This record gives sequence, structure tokens and C-alpha cells, in this order.
Amino acid sequence: LIIMSLCVGGLFLLANMANNKKAALAQLEQKWKQTVQVDENVIPLFVNKVEQDRKYVKEYSRRYMALAAIGELSALTPSNIRLLHVTVRMDSAALSDESKRGGGRLILEGIVSGDLNSLEDYLVGYILKLQSSPMFSQTKLNKSTIESSGSGDVLRFYLIVTFA
Repeated sequence: LIIMSLCVGGLFLLANMANNKKAALAQLEQKWKQTVQVDENVIPLFVNKVEQDRKYVKEYSRRYMALAAIGELSALTPSNIRLLHVTVRMDSAALSDESKRGGGRLILEGIVSGDLNSLEDYLVGYILKLQSSPMFSQTKLNKSTIESSGSGDVLRFYLIVTFA
């Protein structure tokens, strides 16, 4: 009788455990039905769409890089520095589709006006501003000379600024 009671108790315990497992399984199936299921045939279509979008963005950024550089220059150039000539040169790698970013440079000719003792300081500050811009990676001073002008002395400079 005792053994029979233990067997019946074990049977009830096992049945209870089985019911708990069935309830947990039903809950997981319900959650699975609520999730979004993706058809494997659709994935290549999404990949193609992403690749096309990337190409479009790369072409768009390449096309308007020079315009963005001019905008960045105008934002960074202080009022006592006048740019006389700006040339944008894009390298052949920047024109191809394989380029990552950049691949070109700006050639700047300009003058710095102000106090004769501070002209070089103003130019150095401008160079540091250009180098701190995320659009440009390197700024190289090619030449600078002090010249006389009708309104006083100015510092004429030639810079090469490389895109980042």
C-alpha cells in the first residue's frame, strides 16, 4: 500500500511537471507566432536595395564634395582673412566608385590683414581651424610673404588642404 501510494504520488508529480512544460511550450509558441518571420527569398532583395542605396550615397557625396568644401571654408574663414583664389582638385581615386572618402585637395591663395605683428598668428590660427575640421585631414603652408597694400601690410599665403 505504501509503495502504491508512492507510485501514485510520483505519477501526479510527473503529470504536474508535464503540464508545466506544456504551458511553457504553449507560451513560447505564442511568442514565436507574434514575431516577424522573414522569408529567405526576400533577404537577397533587401541586400541589393542596401547596396544600391550605398552606391547612391557615395555618388551623391562625391558629386557634392567640392561644394561642401567651399561651405566649410566659408564657415571657418575669419573676417580678417580674404581668400583670393580657391582651386578644388579631386584625385582620380576620388572620382572612382571604389574610393572611401576624400581623395582630393584644396589649393588656397589668400591674404591676412590686421596688425603687422599679429599676421602670422592669425594665419596659424586659421591653419589650426582647418586642421580641426572633420572634412580636412592635413593643411600645408606652401608659401607666405608680407606685402604692402593700400591699407597697410598684409600677409599673402598659399595653402594646400587635403580632404579627410
